[in-house]
Amino acid sequence: MEKDLTSPAVGVNSAVWLAALLLVLALAQALAWQPTEPFYNNDENRHVMTGVFFRDLLLEMPLDRLRGYATDYYLQYPALGLMVWPPLFYGIEGLFMLLFGTSYFSARLLVALFAAGAFAYLFLLVRRTHDTLDAALTVLLCGLAPLVFLLTRHVMLEMPAVFFVLAAVYHFLRYLDAGRRLDIYIAAVASGLFALTRFDGHFLLLFFLIVLVWKRRFDILRRGHVWLAALLALGLVVPIYVPLMAEFGKAHVLMTVKGGANAHEFQGRTLWYYLSYYPRDLLRQIGPFTVVPCVLGFFAALLLPSRRAVCWPYLALAAATYLGFTFLAEVEERHSIYWYPAFALFAVEGIRLVAGWFPTPRVRAALAVLVAAGAFWSAARRPVLYVRGYEEAARYVLANTDSSRFILMDGFLNGNFIYQVRRLDPGQKLWVLRGDKILYSVLISPRGGYKEYAGGRREILEKLYRYDPDLIVVEQPQVGFQIPMAEQLRQTLAAHPERYELVESFPVESNVPAFRNVRLDIYRSKVRNPNPEQRVSFEMMGLGREIGTEVAEADSSSSR
Repeated sequence: MEKDLTSPAVGVNSAVWLAALLLVLALAQALAWQPTEPFYNNDENRHVMTGVFFRDLLLEMPLDRLRGYATDYYLQYPALGLMVWPPLFYGIEGLFMLLFGTSYFSARLLVALFAAGAFAYLFLLVRRTHDTLDAALTVLLCGLAPLVFLLTRHVMLEMPAVFFVLAAVYHFLRYLDAGRRLDIYIAAVASGLFALTRFDGHFLLLFFLIVLVWKRRFDILRRGHVWLAALLALGLVVPIYVPLMAEFGKAHVLMTVKGGANAHEFQGRTLWYYLSYYPRDLLRQIGPFTVVPCVLGFFAALLLPSRRAVCWPYLALAAATYLGFTFLAEVEERHSIYWYPAFALFAVEGIRLVAGWFPTPRVRAALAVLVAAGAFWSAARRPVLYVRGYEEAARYVLANTDSSRFILMDGFLNGNFIYQVRRLDPGQKLWVLRGDKILYSVLISPRGGYKEYAGGRREILEKLYRYDPDLIVVEQPQVGFQIPMAEQLRQTLAAHPERYELVESFPVESNVPAFRNVRLDIYRSKVRNPNPEQRVSFEMMGLGREIGTEVAEADSSSSR
């Protein structure tokens, strides 16, 4: 599989091809651009906000009280992904925001750079097994695949994870070919960084195992530097994973065993449904112009010895993805992102196969252009989802809060609102209370865990009076889940105009079905508490305990 990629001519040629490919993919993204706020999967707003946290952490450097700083920050801005996801991406994002600002665009740009790195490694990988034209077409089809195209545009962890995966795969395979120790160390570091980006490390371990078995390369397990590289990867991961699992392991086990927020959609499904979920989803997501050559190429790579000899790394990648995620309780299309590079290569193999049925060599080039152009057209024309309105509501709240340290927000997309408040309030004066922390609590979803902290309207009024927020923001109607206590909060606000005045309502602009006809209603408190609560505390169901902190009268970020 080894090819000479070290000559200057090859390096220049590769750089030109890569630059052209990335330019084409960037153009497709630009044609599909749609202004939006962070919302995707309700995780994106946490990913952005946690980056802001790390930016503030790097700026203030509270080395003597890191745990207390993180707790206090979360109590003020309860929309962080700390412990829910590993911290690596957030640390990089925080540094990036320190340099380029806390805008959503900055975070999206960082993800795009990770995607560019992933495509670069995919190009180099395919060049090792095939040729330059195959590598270029593979990158193009992978980048234009609907799921990859989507996740390149949003601040999610998948594309950074794919970058580390392809880096680990490339250097591991190069180590098998050439035996250069530097490659196994780079592969180990990339594997560790992947595990510090997403909790999907088992998938990469499966890939390594499949490769060793497939190629019968157990001889490398007798090399000391291989075990040293493995210890290096563990040294990166274990110091983070052990305390993280000790604190939040219960929630992660629950998600693994019972599934995530959408687990109810899969209740009662048959075993065949789970076994066929990811293949069916791939056929739906790979793109209409790519699906036929993709299927043909996969079977050619699997069944034809001549093609299997060069395609085995991609078959191993596909097998590891399938085995790694099919048997988890949470089946979700984003998990299959790791096999899209492999199936993009299989599409190229399918084009080769079909072209071989014709006598003229130009057929292959024509088919490649047709499939690539179709994929580009499909990606550029695909409807782009957007959600807008939370930033406008946050601006209103900040401009009209003058007699309280607190505002309260209850809604499915509370993380976006909290992010907008923090971004628009550089002095960090306001504290955002969440209805689903003060009045009730949910673990992942109401099915995962639900607990109420107020026994009806009277206690809701008492809770609100206790904290005395100037303004209360609620999504109307509820989005995502229908939660009894959240509905009681809305009914209580509407039923007591003598205490809460509806002062503004902002429509949520969106083409996402769940947000259609949703508005952000803002109520002002008319009956004020002269001695409001000076301590914020609430139960963390994932931690199994309560957290809290005092709110100083003249609070600022420097006194946190």
